[in-house]
Amino acid sequence: MGIGTFIAQTINQNAHHLFHAQTPQKCIFCGSSPTTKEHFWPDWLRNVIPKNGRKWEQLRVVENIETSDQAIRRKGGDIHDWTIRCVCAPCNNGWMSDLEKKIKPILILLLSGTVTRIDERSQSLMATWCTLKVMVAEFENPGHATTHHAQRKRMWRRKLPPKTGWRIWIGCYDRRNWKPDYINNIFYFSQKSQSDKKYIPVSRYNTQSVTFVIGSIFIHVIHSPDRALVNGWRFSGPAAGKLRQIWPVSGYSFPWPPFQILEDTDADFLAAQFQLSAKNSLLQF
Repeated sequence: MGIGTFIAQTINQNAHHLFHAQTPQKCIFCGSSPTTKEHFWPDWLRNVIPKNGRKWEQLRVVENIETSDQAIRRKGGDIHDWTIRCVCAPCNNGWMSDLEKKIKPILILLLSGTVTRIDERSQSLMATWCTLKVMVAEFENPGHATTHHAQRKRMWRRKLPPKTGWRIWIGCYDRRNWKPDYINNIFYFSQKSQSDKKYIPVSRYNTQSVTFVIGSIFIHVIHSPDRALVNGWRFSGPAAGKLRQIWPVSGYSFPWPPFQILEDTDADFLAAQFQLSAKNSLLQF
């Protein structure tokens, strides 16, 4: 499996439908048109991680409270050819290209296994690049987009992740049999109003956890409009200590590779933990 989409239909009990939207005709960042295709994995990565796939699969799972439905789409070629049409040429060839140039030496250093330290500037650049990838990838199916347009405007103008409601971690991963390259768990999270304590209706998906793997780099992102949910989130189990937070920036440098290396069981556990925790919380009501 290359890409997995896990859609949780459980966070708002009053909503039991999928949201649909057309491919954006305007750039998701600046609003210009027409749009062009953006490669999720940059071209230069082929020199670091050679293409060798002849086909890949896209798994889509919809989880309800008591049941789940899934569908698999099989695609030819290598997953590193994955493109999404959602950005304009000026953005693609301008500030997005500049960000790729800045992150390239950092990623190559991390992928090489060279012993180093990741300082605050590198953490911020890495977090910005990861956020950009998440914002672009969710428009593989625009109806599954969870980021707010104001967050994408901030990315375009400030070249930074959203100030609140987002957290990002990285880890060093010893990959063996775990297959996914990109997993996103999306759902809608209803907040209670301060006045009558009733759940506010949700008109779109607004919460997401994303895991993607680049060589030996394991990246995990969560975001939600519920800041308390994001700020209070803590991983459990031994795998928790194998991740390093890069957004919000940790405030200190940390060694790479870390002393503890992620394995397949850790990857599987960490990718699903945020979604499962949210689902279990709902079932307790």
